[in-house]
Amino acid sequence: MSNTNYFSNKHGLSRFLLLVTGCCLLVTGLSACSSKPYFTQTRLIMGTVVEITATDKSAIEKAFSEIERIDALMSIYNPNSEISRLNKQHELKVSPDTLYVLEKAKYFYEKTEGAFDITVGPLVKLWNIKENMYKDADRIRVPAKDKIDKMLSYIGSNFIDIDAEKSIIKLQGNNLVLDLGGIAKGYAVDKAVEELKRCGVTSALVNAGGDLYCLGKKGWSYWTIGLQDPYKRNEISRKFALKNRAVATSGNYEQFFIYQNKRYSHIIDPRTGYPVDNNICSVSVFAGDCLTADVLATAIYVLGEEQGGELAKQFNDVEIKIMAR
Repeated sequence: MSNTNYFSNKHGLSRFLLLVTGCCLLVTGLSACSSKPYFTQTRLIMGTVVEITATDKSAIEKAFSEIERIDALMSIYNPNSEISRLNKQHELKVSPDTLYVLEKAKYFYEKTEGAFDITVGPLVKLWNIKENMYKDADRIRVPAKDKIDKMLSYIGSNFIDIDAEKSIIKLQGNNLVLDLGGIAKGYAVDKAVEELKRCGVTSALVNAGGDLYCLGKKGWSYWTIGLQDPYKRNEISRKFALKNRAVATSGNYEQFFIYQNKRYSHIIDPRTGYPVDNNICSVSVFAGDCLTADVLATAIYVLGEEQGGELAKQFNDVEIKIMAR
């Protein structure tokens, strides 16, 4: 584990037994001065609010262009994206970016023993959680076990064949559907940071809906990131001072529905086909890159506190903070 002092115990795992409903990442203001003024721009990309803060306006524009480029390659909502065409054709020669992300997705699928899986989309659709959230209790429908079991038979990133030399991806079977929603945003943040560095920027913050990277320092101080108190939306429960670190959070506090007195999270366990059911409210992952933080935040939430903590220990540059009920 990293030797930073954000967490106190030997596993780099800090468990807070709080009666909370959730948390989110906030970037708090800093008192330190800087010789250059900072500029912040905000845009709606990849289905979320993306905010970039830096001292170079032209570099910010180029960083946004990188995020938009990644979105154009990997969005399932764009019928012309590589992922949409791959889902339709089942075989496609892809760009280096898409190849890299798919290779990483398979790596994490194996590393997490299936807790992270980019083929889980059909199960998410079957549970229809986003619509059930807004339905009256008597109108909510939970899928039957036989339907879940049938769908599980063709869920799995092991059905993705990658020919890295030819950059060709093949999907086994006609029912496999890829969704990079749990990994593409983190990768887009990393590419934006790369572009900022290429432009000579040494201090910046890229925040894509809570997946963020703190580049260098802001002025003479580290960037300060806070976890918001879920009960007091305008208050922060804990702050972290970061430099050249990524953070991502996953949890069950915003999207869920209650059926027959049982709470159903929007995050599906790809191994069981059912919404995750454990004592975790949220997981925040600190890593050297945002792709890793993005993926592990979901995987650790799915695995639970004990197994998730063991997974985190396999990475030298990763630390986690779990908020549990």
